[in-house]
Amino acid sequence: MKAMRGLSLVELLTVLLIVGLLAGVASLSFGNLPGSMEDGENQARGLLEQVNLTQELAVISGLPAGLRLGPARDDAGGWDVEIVQYSNRVWQPWAATQGAMQGSTARLPAGITLSVALDGEWIAREQIQRIHARGEPVLLVLPTGELPAFELLLESEGTVQASLRVTERGDTALSFYSEEG
Repeated sequence: MKAMRGLSLVELLTVLLIVGLLAGVASLSFGNLPGSMEDGENQARGLLEQVNLTQELAVISGLPAGLRLGPARDDAGGWDVEIVQYSNRVWQPWAATQGAMQGSTARLPAGITLSVALDGEWIAREQIQRIHARGEPVLLVLPTGELPAFELLLESEGTVQASLRVTERGDTALSFYSEEG
């Protein structure tokens, strides 16, 4: 009689990571009407989920991972948010390193833009575009799960709708702003 074999812990964690990644991509892809305050909140929550998934990926795989942020590559408007992993001396989309069919890129809708600060220094959009064009992540996560202190602002028509902030200690805060101020 053949012995039954179950899933190892690593296999189980990998499956959970894939399911979580797909949920994160879906939460960024399906929001309310672009430009609405609820949409900004949904997008900020989706970004937080992407950051958490990127940390889990780095810890589980033991390889650096990151979030590549930048204007959509197909000129459809909006911003691409892509989980990437450093593998074979190249930053690759996470799905490509797993042979997955589902992509690891989510899209913020047209009308929502991102501003990024690392360790308190705001990065010019032109610099973000150059980093994106080189295929490198803007936010890097070490295999230990450590992140730099950063802040992401989601804006619509020049008005900040939401912010995602991570401190040096790893504390995370989401803030939402009303249309009145």
